Amino acid sequence: MGQARGGVENSPAVWLRKEFNLTAIPARALAYVNVKGYYELYVNGKKVSDDVLAPAVSQAKKRSLYTTYDIGKLLRTGPNCVGLWLDRGWAKDGAVGRIEPDLSVAGQRVVVGTDRAWTSMTSTHALRGPWEWNNMGGETIDARKDIAGWNEVGCTTGDWLPVVEVAAPEGVVTA
Repeated sequence: MGQARGGVENSPAVWLRKEFNLTAIPARALAYVNVKGYYELYVNGKKVSDDVLAPAVSQAKKRSLYTTYDIGKLLRTGPNCVGLWLDRGWAKDGAVGRIEPDLSVAGQRVVVGTDRAWTSMTSTHALRGPWEWNNMGGETIDARKDIAGWNEVGCTTGDWLPVVEVAAPEGVVTA
């Protein structure tokens, strides 16, 4: 399973996206998200949860946290899009994200894993400052960079590039 990297020291947060087709509505649809940094998960333009700055903070070199989401109600027959807004947060060497939608369609397992078929581009958000202990910096938002529907099927606006695959986040992976 590949990893997708977005963002480095003092760089903008990124949007990651992948489109895929389903022949039927899944009987089961879970998305496992393991990110070093912060993220928001979207399916077909809808935010999957009300989580903010997910996942919880941990000592990144010792523990890598993942969250499981039920995304079944957001999927449909035909084309679908999964989007991930990814920011480095406290991760000094950049944000690394792994998402694995695991679906059951017509009795068959379908995995839409993180690989080079995903695309990325910089988002509207960027961190300011060093984000060190007792110096949290801040964030800037450039609304001119907003792309309506970046996380929906058929988005062609913007300079979308293939993601870069990197090693998995360090530490024990824990729910």
